[in-house]
Amino acid sequence: MIDFRRHDTTAKNLTHPAQQAYRVKKAALIKAGVSQDEADTALNAFFWQCFEDDDEDEGDETPTA
Repeated sequence: MIDFRRHDTTAKNLTHPAQQAYRVKKAALIKAGVSQDEADTALNAFFWQCFEDDDEDEGDETPTA
């Protein structure tokens, strides 16, 4: 059984669309029967991508004086 508690906690910091994508990814991992290490690797990569995308979006803002 995969322990998703740490990942569920991290997912709370995602945007709503990213949280939905996380739930889909999590369900796919459960259905595939992957190991804890495989799930951790896949979800860590998913979170990195989400947070990198978030950082890039923040950099698009034009500073105001």
